[in-house]
Amino acid sequence: MVHFSYSDTSRFTSLRHALASFKPSPAPPSFTSTWKQFKRQRLCRSSGRSSSSDTTITSVSKNAPLRLFGYRQDFESRYELKEKVGSGSFGTVYKVSSKQTGEDFAVKTIAKRWASGAQMEPLFVRRIQHEVDIYNHIGKPTACRQICHMLLSPKIDAGAGRSLNVAYLYGAYEDSKNVMLVMELCKGGEMWNRVRSGRYSEKDAANAVRDVLRTVAQCHARNVLIRDVKPDNFLYLTSDENAPLKAIDFGLAQYCKADENLREKAGTAIYIAPEVLKMKYSLPADLWSAGIIAYQLVTGRLPFTGEEGEEVSTQYMEKKQFEHKEVFRAVLYADLDFTRAPWDTVSPACKALVQSLLQRDPACRPTAVEALKHSWLSYTEEVASDLPLGGDIVQRLQRFGTYGRLKQIALRKVAHNIASDSALVSDLRKAFQQLDTADTGELASRQKALEQGGFNLSRPEMQQLVSQLVDEMDEQGDIQYDNWVAAMVDWREVEHSQEWHDWVQKAFEAFDVDGSGSIGIKDLQDMLCQGEICAVPDTVEAAIREADVLDQDGNISLEEFEALMHSADTDALDLFDTRHHS
Repeated sequence: MVHFSYSDTSRFTSLRHALASFKPSPAPPSFTSTWKQFKRQRLCRSSGRSSSSDTTITSVSKNAPLRLFGYRQDFESRYELKEKVGSGSFGTVYKVSSKQTGEDFAVKTIAKRWASGAQMEPLFVRRIQHEVDIYNHIGKPTACRQICHMLLSPKIDAGAGRSLNVAYLYGAYEDSKNVMLVMELCKGGEMWNRVRSGRYSEKDAANAVRDVLRTVAQCHARNVLIRDVKPDNFLYLTSDENAPLKAIDFGLAQYCKADENLREKAGTAIYIAPEVLKMKYSLPADLWSAGIIAYQLVTGRLPFTGEEGEEVSTQYMEKKQFEHKEVFRAVLYADLDFTRAPWDTVSPACKALVQSLLQRDPACRPTAVEALKHSWLSYTEEVASDLPLGGDIVQRLQRFGTYGRLKQIALRKVAHNIASDSALVSDLRKAFQQLDTADTGELASRQKALEQGGFNLSRPEMQQLVSQLVDEMDEQGDIQYDNWVAAMVDWREVEHSQEWHDWVQKAFEAFDVDGSGSIGIKDLQDMLCQGEICAVPDTVEAAIREADVLDQDGNISLEEFEALMHSADTDALDLFDTRHHS
């Protein structure tokens, strides 16, 4: 065992702080996933305070005591529980099948935590709501009615839209003891299992790293810091060689803007960034973790070497064993090996990207978007799609799916106000007319346009993308022109038009039903749920959490609405997989 030298006071102080509040948890050791550690977590959200680079969010608003989340309570009548798939310190995953269709899904079961007075522990409530919010933030599920029967056999709580890089959340359920999250079942196994099988080339590694970085980039674009980027949290959808890779766990994720810092240690020790151990970190922490994954995929080992890293790397890769003190010391101080094989044979571009991700100074790492543009990962695909829009329709649908429900409807209202002869949408009008073969002004979703376009999509994925374009009240499941434009148009270009502010103002006024100058809960209830009980629980509350970011007063001001509607550079199509047949 290598012994730690106490002669270097600064190094000892950093390591002491890293260990001060650490308590080990079951393997795989995500060390804030134990309940005692979780109580020290705080939500990093935009709050209207100073936006300087040293902004640190450390407070948590109090939640009212709850006994129920308001999720559906008919899980047992809809699903048959099958074998256990896996477990962690916060929940257990089972395979389930629909009693109506026989189709298989995965369900994450989480035991409720109780405080005094038969109320759920407030921080547990935040933890569950937060994880569901993260999934919804990368694509908001909405109730899917007739469209589900047209494109697929009927599914309960089928969602709409969302990135294809994330396992699909179909719905949330609860009973008196547990919360159950029903999700897409990924049958292809973890990415690391494919590395062990010897099927990985440098090209395969690049494809996997690209998928990981796309997930990270999409999350960062929505101000979500994942905090637990590791191979265990990425599964292949099927066992096919070209199967897509999907992120499956956002249990430690937090909302955090690029100019904000978190101070709670969170993550899995082997993949944790140095600055997390120093308790001052932001979005670049996920890039270090992605760098560790990239290193493993290329070399089959960890990067740590020398006196303070060699034994950690050997113990973990051979036995999956390590001491947290030794790992933290390696993360903070160990030399990183870029000389031993296979680094003498891999491409210089590969080596350059991995080295850039594993810079201990977070300011020296690329952003996820910058990393995706690196020559090792960038490529130009010749698109052979027969769809009028060409080969980026799947990317456009995914991008639209990552917008929250409120923003999606608001963009539809703006699209309605854009003149059909405007240069901004002229190509979209032509494309819609080509697909609208019956000349009805509506596009029948049953045409299966995506199937005809030569894309590598499963039927459930196809349904997820197309159903977001269908109005929930449309019993025929047809796609209206406004919905088509909202999903397909380049909103960054539209935002630069002279009419943009007027269009946003009109959309805001449409939501502000009572003319109070702000959008409240009743306004959202009327607009998002047609004044009835929302088919998807937490729809209104989630919209408030997404948009009410400046003063958090429970209402959405015009300024907050305009911020919600803004399209950042991080909305680029390159963040999303084309899903072209290879």
